[in-house]
Amino acid sequence: MLKTRKFQSLAVILAICVIVAPPVFGKVDLKPARTMLDEGRFQDAVDYLIDAQKDESRNLNLFKLLGDAYTGLGDLENAKDAYERALKIKSGDKEARLKLGDALIALGKTDEAIKVLEKGLSKAKKDPEKAAFNNAIGRALTAAENCNDAQQYLLKATIQDEEKLDYRVDLGRAYYDCQVYSLAKIEYQAVLRADSNNCMAWYRIGFAQFRDRAFNDARNSFEQAYLCDTTFIPVYYDLALLYVLSARSQRGEQAEEYYRNALYYFERYRSAWPDSNKVLVAKNISRAYYQLHAYEQAVEELSRAIDEVGVDDSELLFHLGRSLQLLGRYGDAVERFDQYEAGLTDADTASAELYNRRGICRYAMTLDDSVKAADAAWLNLALSDLKKAIELDSTDARSISIVGTMLSGNGLKQHEESKWYFDRLAEIFPNEARYWYNSAIPRLKLGQEMEALDFLLRAMAADTSAEGTVRSAARESASPILLKSGQWNKAREYYVGLIAQEPNNCDYKQWYAYTFFVGASEKEVSAQPLAYQKALPYLKRAYNCMKNKGTSPRKMFDIMKWLAQTYTQLPTPNWEEARPLFEAGLKTDPNDAEFLDLLRIYEEGLEYKYTPGMKAGGQK
Repeated sequence: MLKTRKFQSLAVILAICVIVAPPVFGKVDLKPARTMLDEGRFQDAVDYLIDAQKDESRNLNLFKLLGDAYTGLGDLENAKDAYERALKIKSGDKEARLKLGDALIALGKTDEAIKVLEKGLSKAKKDPEKAAFNNAIGRALTAAENCNDAQQYLLKATIQDEEKLDYRVDLGRAYYDCQVYSLAKIEYQAVLRADSNNCMAWYRIGFAQFRDRAFNDARNSFEQAYLCDTTFIPVYYDLALLYVLSARSQRGEQAEEYYRNALYYFERYRSAWPDSNKVLVAKNISRAYYQLHAYEQAVEELSRAIDEVGVDDSELLFHLGRSLQLLGRYGDAVERFDQYEAGLTDADTASAELYNRRGICRYAMTLDDSVKAADAAWLNLALSDLKKAIELDSTDARSISIVGTMLSGNGLKQHEESKWYFDRLAEIFPNEARYWYNSAIPRLKLGQEMEALDFLLRAMAADTSAEGTVRSAARESASPILLKSGQWNKAREYYVGLIAQEPNNCDYKQWYAYTFFVGASEKEVSAQPLAYQKALPYLKRAYNCMKNKGTSPRKMFDIMKWLAQTYTQLPTPNWEEARPLFEAGLKTDPNDAEFLDLLRIYEEGLEYKYTPGMKAGGQK
């Protein structure tokens, strides 16, 4: 009997164990579910496992796999429920507890996650198990933005399991979040020593370096992360942004290369995530096109950023106005500059460049016949802008030059006021010949020739270039003044230079010859015949030059008179050569007193000493 009771008791205990003990391996075949998970067929795995649990609702592995399938679908709430079911079956299952903790962290339920994980840590016995829970708690604290406490747990995890590279990555993240960038880099670099192809380590090092403003190092690290995984979208944006920042400190070809690289990565980012960071992406792409002087694309991107994306940035409005200006779309540019000015606050007043550029656009519109804007109102608007630019920046050479030009132009003819602006340029740039020359222009228009001569002489002294274009123009303007003031030799020197530059210019030859002609008239009477004889070949050369070019008699009137007079003043007067000249002159102007006198002398056969009374400089 005792023996029988003993076996009966054992049978009851075994029956109870069968009922109470959680089955780890059930009758359901889980291999198909694992295959589906491996192949990424998460929904198929969910459907299979839900159907399977109808027959076996206490299978630990089934619910762990179901949690994994839901995780793969991104359905974290159902994943959490599945892992909780697994823990109800076996509360000591480390894998299910860690995965539940991860699901709770991902759901933002960090306090719940920490409680779940701390329970697992309290029961862990071996270091690798403790490390896994310490790491998970550290990640939960990091997600809760408690990076200081997170560091303690994560550091323990790296000590308890030194071979686990992910733990070092997570510790680096905590250091990074606490802005301890030097320690963050140490952890990530330790990861790379063990695995140089760890993309996340490269990326996080780049981030730490970026925040530490080591832009070149950060760019190199991000490039390594990109080469490691070209599908990792966040690195597109970070690389693009770093290239923009790097380009700002460069000039020339290096800056252009950086901006082109920035465009490449921004475009990839925008293509992959069109609705992410739309404002910043649009802003930086448009700025990059602007900096690359691709103004057509810049206008397109800037307009899109402002009008479509809604980037509220006055700098972009200004860039848009400037791009439109550089494309010659002056009316559109003025409209954008107006918008830019209207959006400025008292604390952020308009710059000299705004008024300069808007004034230039308005002035350009007055020169465009198709715009029909060349009236006083538009001229005055342009003048107002440019004068404001000069008030804000007294060295704004472009504004000063345009104002001077406008004032001295046919539209306004305010030559006296224009002198100040041209003189200001000469003061700012004393070695620039063109500014001295420009100062002479309004003085010439006002008849202030001796003042003008002073500026022309300074222009010639300042122009030492091989071409000497300003020097040549100044010589041309100064020579008549020298003639009028009786400085024949100096004028002759200038005409020698002008003729050397333009050998076929008949006007230069005419006035060069005139310096000999008028110089002869001023000599003593006894010396005049030889002086006229010296002048004769130069006068003939100028006369023949104009005649060969088919110059009209009216334009040749002066040279014919001088040549005719010279023939009459030679040591042996040559009336035969003079006669056709004064007869041609009288056909041009029958009432010219000097030609009439020559005709009378010729006809009467009188000995007549003619003294020319011409004004110097070719004035009729």
